[in-house]
Amino acid sequence: MKIGIVGLGLIGGSLGIDLTKQGYEVVGVSRRQETCDIAVKNKVVSQASTGFQILADTQLIFVCTPIAHILDTIAKITPHISSETIITDVASVKESIVEPATKLWTNFVGSHPMAGTTNQGILAAIPELFKNAPCVITTVDETNSEAVKSVTQIWQKLGCNIYYATPLNHDRARVGKEC
Repeated sequence: MKIGIVGLGLIGGSLGIDLTKQGYEVVGVSRRQETCDIAVKNKVVSQASTGFQILADTQLIFVCTPIAHILDTIAKITPHISSETIITDVASVKESIVEPATKLWTNFVGSHPMAGTTNQGILAAIPELFKNAPCVITTVDETNSEAVKSVTQIWQKLGCNIYYATPLNHDRARVGKEC
C-alpha cells in the first residue's frame, strides 16, 4: 500500500516514521521544500514534494494540516487521485470537518489520534508517538464502511486504541460536555 501524508510536522512526520518502518511506501507533501528535504533525508518518507501530484497513486492519504486548511487541502488533492483513494485527517475537532469533507470526497473518514507533544515541525517527529494512544474514528451516515475498516486497521497497526463516535459526540466529549 502506498500512503500519502499532507503536512509533515509533528503528527505527519511521526506517522511517516512509523508507517515507513512497517514497510509501507510513504510519500509526503509540505508547503516548504526544506521540510520535504529533511523528511526524505531522515527517512520519514521515501519521496516528498510541494505539489499534490506526488499523491497520484496513493491508496490512503492522511491530511495533517492545521484545522483551518483541511477542507481546502482536500479540495486541492482530489483532482490528483483515484476515486478509490481514502482520505482521513488528524484534526482535534470533527463537526466542522467530517460532513463537509464527506461531501467533497466520498471516501473520507474522520479520525483523531490523541497523541502529541508541545513541539512542532518535522524535526519534532518521533517514533511510536501513537502507541497506546486513543484514536477516535468519526463517521456520518454517508461514510463508506470499507474506508472506515481501512483507516481503523492502519491506526491499529500504529498501536492506537480505537473508539468510534459521531462528530458531534466527539466534539462534546472533547470539551468535557456529557454525550
